[in-house]
Amino acid sequence: MKVTTMVCAAALGAMVAAPAIAAEKRVHESKAEIGAFANVKLSLQDAIAAAEKQTGGKAIDADFATKGGASIYKIRTVGNNAVTDVVVDAATGTVSTGKTTQASRLDREDKAEISAIQQAKVSLDQAARAAEQQEDGKAIAAGLEESGGQVAYEAEVVKDGAVKKVKVDPASGAVH
Repeated sequence: MKVTTMVCAAALGAMVAAPAIAAEKRVHESKAEIGAFANVKLSLQDAIAAAEKQTGGKAIDADFATKGGASIYKIRTVGNNAVTDVVVDAATGTVSTGKTTQASRLDREDKAEISAIQQAKVSLDQAARAAEQQEDGKAIAAGLEESGGQVAYEAEVVKDGAVKKVKVDPASGAVH
């Protein structure tokens, strides 16, 4: 329990150091990380649900990671005109709440993502499920991303040890 708490606290510290909403997207290329992900019992969608329940907000970004031998999900939620970072232990489902940043302190891109999530007809959880169905795999990460004025969910899906990026329209749920 102490190790899990320390790992969650360290992960939260790393998350709140960056001011942007969307965690830096990266393709999960480490075989060790993909191997750890293959063995977790808690799905990305379960972690999203736990984070949303804890914060009362909507998830905008979710990412699997390993820290100090523990498997975790880093989740960002939006609600009450603020962004909250949480860590969900992938083994136990325990949620640790981190820093909350008021929307007024965010940049233009982050504010566009908040606006998009509030208008989206498809949740992050639903987008991750749609990506999983499209690729017949398991979502390791998903998030709302703004690029060139266009907002879309981007999900990373693991199948047979490989990671594929998938885009999902937040209005229709169409997978690209």
